[in-house]
Amino acid sequence: MRNEFQKDTTYVYEVCADKSKFRDDALLKNPFFQENLLTENSYLQIIKKGEVDTQIATMGTPYALTLNEENFKTQDDLYKFIVRNIDSTFTLQEIRHNSYTISVSFCELLKSFIISSSGQTIVCQDRNDIQKYLKPHACERVCKVSQQFFDAYQNMNYNLQMSLQKDLIHRSLVGCRNSSNYIEWYSIMEHYQSQRILPPEIVKRFLNHYNLEPAKSIQQQTNLSKFPSLCDSIYNQLIDQYHDYFKGKTLYFWKNDKYLGNCYIPSKHFEILREIKTLVFGPQNASPQRRPGKLFSQFTLNQLEYEFYEKCLNFMLGIPYNKRSNFSFMQLSNITFNCVHKNLDYIPQRCDQQITLAQCLSVKPIIVVLIPVGINGMGYEDICQIIYQICEGVKIVSKTYQVNDNSMLYLFDQICSLKRLQSINDELKQLPYDVRTVALYPECSHYYLSKKIARFPFSFKFIMFCLLQVLDHREQVNQIINQLKEFENQNLNHLPCDYQISCHYMPQIKETDDLYSEIVESDFKAAFSHTNDYLIESLSQYRDTMGQIPENHLWDQARRIINEIEEKVKVNIAKKKQKYIRNQTNKMQYGLYINNPNWEEIDNFIFDCLEIILQNYPRDVKINIMYQQLQQQLFQGRNSQFYQKQKQPYMLSKKQDKKQWSIQVQVVVIAVDGIIILQPQDLGLNLLQDIPIYSNNIEVIKSEKIAKLVRRDVEKLQDKNTKEGTLVKQELELKHQSWSVFIVKWKPINIELVENLVV
Repeated sequence: MRNEFQKDTTYVYEVCADKSKFRDDALLKNPFFQENLLTENSYLQIIKKGEVDTQIATMGTPYALTLNEENFKTQDDLYKFIVRNIDSTFTLQEIRHNSYTISVSFCELLKSFIISSSGQTIVCQDRNDIQKYLKPHACERVCKVSQQFFDAYQNMNYNLQMSLQKDLIHRSLVGCRNSSNYIEWYSIMEHYQSQRILPPEIVKRFLNHYNLEPAKSIQQQTNLSKFPSLCDSIYNQLIDQYHDYFKGKTLYFWKNDKYLGNCYIPSKHFEILREIKTLVFGPQNASPQRRPGKLFSQFTLNQLEYEFYEKCLNFMLGIPYNKRSNFSFMQLSNITFNCVHKNLDYIPQRCDQQITLAQCLSVKPIIVVLIPVGINGMGYEDICQIIYQICEGVKIVSKTYQVNDNSMLYLFDQICSLKRLQSINDELKQLPYDVRTVALYPECSHYYLSKKIARFPFSFKFIMFCLLQVLDHREQVNQIINQLKEFENQNLNHLPCDYQISCHYMPQIKETDDLYSEIVESDFKAAFSHTNDYLIESLSQYRDTMGQIPENHLWDQARRIINEIEEKVKVNIAKKKQKYIRNQTNKMQYGLYINNPNWEEIDNFIFDCLEIILQNYPRDVKINIMYQQLQQQLFQGRNSQFYQKQKQPYMLSKKQDKKQWSIQVQVVVIAVDGIIILQPQDLGLNLLQDIPIYSNNIEVIKSEKIAKLVRRDVEKLQDKNTKEGTLVKQELELKHQSWSVFIVKWKPINIELVENLVV
């Protein structure tokens, strides 16, 4: 192909690893394979003035021979070939990824990224170049992952971008798409070094440095005698659903930093589902054929597995062929898992709960409870809300009796002392479930140590950071002081729980800032003995330097917490597939936030509007339940979490010269049992002015779609001639569900909007 910016140069790309032609016996006898790492390489030929320069443009990870159940149990020739370089002890690295990898390198000559995926390679200086390859059926797959790579790249500052370009010269960053179709990175390949693949610790530091999403990786020390049983456990490991991401795992063998080889272990359950798919969607099976015995005989199944798959197959074959063919197999299998799990014999109109294969086949499903340890003001509540948005099957609770087997991950909403943690852990262990407790504690750069007063397992700057968050509430300052007294001379090394993980609630850059004076420290010490008046006064001078915690920091910590829970507890937590507000656009990077929202005024406004709806529709069961749940949640002091309050409600906007607005709100949009949205008067920004306030069964990002659908009615109600108390009802179809939406105009309230960067 010819590039316009260098017309005298021709570039030829060739991907030369055709896995469909690979045969295990041929590879075993191939001396080149035995001496080199066989990888998917894109060769870049630069032809300029008659001279040809051939370079490796990108490189995938080494090809892994498949080790099936028969191989590792009989330890045949293939097994012996794979383990030939492994001595008595070695490090085993497990990575779940399929064959459709993504590799990215940087070509210094072209000042461009070379991006490969699924046998397709494109060259892009920036994300705008992707459009050149979006021809029908040309490079669609690689263009999709390239968009995601540039999403991450554009979130970096300029210095990081330049550093990444330099680090990817003659080097490839390799990843794959996970079950939510986001890229997880797991390897770095050297193009010309004797050892092509870099050690896991270097890769981990690289990904942390560039804030890239790491793949879930499990490392452990093992030996050859335990290796077959490890393979067996991976082969039989339960998966979430039928998705390429769950095909199996690749194992990499290391001795210190030396790469020894790899192999691929398929998932038995993915193989079974693939066989079922062939049977269910084969045209010869348009009529029901219930003959599971022959199909399942090739797999080693226990009684529970056999009965479950028999029910699944019969359920699918019981659906008329023309009806089942309207679904993808992943959709059909997910529906089937729900129906078999709930003993249904029909396809329901709506499935509120996503039941995974792992939940169906687990005799006693694992339930994870995350318990925060620390002090108020550290930001746990915000991270809780993000985890709730990211993951399926999550519930926020305040009492141990609220934990049951209806959800997989529970977030305890009380920040605990060590004594309280012990009590909660003991109570949870009395429940008739397989409960795994995970303590989440603050990670600080150093402990606070004072010879005269006390030692705490937190840094002094972290304590000040937390105090600044609650400085307007004297009683909360007192609470932090009392909480700290319970942590005097304690440490967080061995917490009374099953697992413990750390969280950088405070951005590390704030821990390195030398902000607080000796006066603040002396006032802090004085607060322990008598009063905190001087402490509040001395800290007030630092209000302006506190600032808000960057939203991307909270999201990064939330994702890291989820990944660590999955790695330590050995569970798969299902992720919501929707993109969230912070990721939905790259062009609109600014938002108008409600500045210091007056929640009492907002809540009263919403309740007045709900009462107007009830007056007009007194027998509407759902609106009555919604009203009662909000009342219970807001005015009776219960932490039932029926509706998630958006802590920093905002709407997306373009960057404005004006930084602050005072605006009226007269219209509210209520999707019953779903979401409540404020509609401020027009600001002249030519955007939909929807501000999500409470959400239940609809993700916050759906507010924009709702706003578009009701825009005309909202504009009519915002007219000056429309009476207060006017009500409009609409029926909308959203998320394949029908929603009753009420739009109400009421007495105006004022809100202050301030512009901030959405990061």
